[in-house]
Amino acid sequence: LLTVIITTSPIQSHPSSKLLEDVLDSFRHVPDLCSCSKLLVCDGFKVISPKHKDGIETNNQSKKGLVSAEVGRRYEEFVDSVTERATAGVHPFSSGNAEIIRLEKHMGFAYAVKEALSRVDTPYVIVVQHDFAFVRPFNLRAVLTAMLAQPEVLK
Repeated sequence: LLTVIITTSPIQSHPSSKLLEDVLDSFRHVPDLCSCSKLLVCDGFKVISPKHKDGIETNNQSKKGLVSAEVGRRYEEFVDSVTERATAGVHPFSSGNAEIIRLEKHMGFAYAVKEALSRVDTPYVIVVQHDFAFVRPFNLRAVLTAMLAQPEVLK
């Protein structure tokens, strides 16, 4: 009934997957999410050379998908590790219902979600960013029941 789309992109803390693990661990607040199919969309990036502007080195513009070679290398290491763990069904992908989508180039948040949506076969999705953890419980079944009961009002 519901697919969870999780988006990620290069950040300074990679190759650590702690941030992503914290988000996935936060699903304990909404236990029904644990059994849902998950699509982890790993946005692409482009390596840029350091530039100097007024004597200041500017390596990363990660919101634009532009990162230093080192950040790109660490992100690739992160994606490889997460892919291996998802394939093996290892924490935080213990439920074994996760697919990794690795985008070849930077698409940005909206187009990354659009790519994931093209692979969804459930009527509903929830989009979760790699740095937004759930902090309190909510009744997912009640939300889905309401959406099913009033599809013209709740989308």
